[in-house]
Amino acid sequence: MTSAVAGSAGEVEVRKDLDVVPLLPEDGSRSEARERRRAAHPERYALVSGLTMLIRLLLPLLGLGTLFAWLFDPIMRWMTEIVLPLFEPFTQWLQAVFAPVGQFLEWLFNLLFGWIPDISLGVPDWVTTTLRIGMLVLLAYFASRSNLKRRQKKLEESQADSTGETAPESEGEQRQDDRQRQQS
Repeated sequence: MTSAVAGSAGEVEVRKDLDVVPLLPEDGSRSEARERRRAAHPERYALVSGLTMLIRLLLPLLGLGTLFAWLFDPIMRWMTEIVLPLFEPFTQWLQAVFAPVGQFLEWLFNLLFGWIPDISLGVPDWVTTTLRIGMLVLLAYFASRSNLKRRQKKLEESQADSTGETAPESEGEQRQDDRQRQQS
């Protein structure tokens, strides 16, 4: 998996069986500088990831579609009056064929998001929709943060392996190693 955008370099992870191994960036490269910034501020990068997801989910709800609806209104009228009657038998057949798929997707949506309770406090529907999206964004934030921590740990392990050093497993072992060095 790579995060390269518009021809620029990005991070690369290699999957080895079920284990994900991040490739180390070259020394002095932009990827290394980005990794150092990300390691120094994992909360910031996870927050940016969550906010990006929020914008991607809320943008369609802002009514931008109605802003440009006047452009597509004449085309839609022409399609419904002239073109759609030609394809009506075919569309009825497709509806009959794909009705079970629609029922399955509705069941799946209820299974995935049905646990989110309906809030009926007299607030508009857009508020509850926004709250649900906000909950999903929080989930995205925590998933991104854990992914950053996992990636940082894997990079540290890879760097330790490449230099031939063995990294201590925990802070407790680090302290114990430091005490042993001081006693000697």
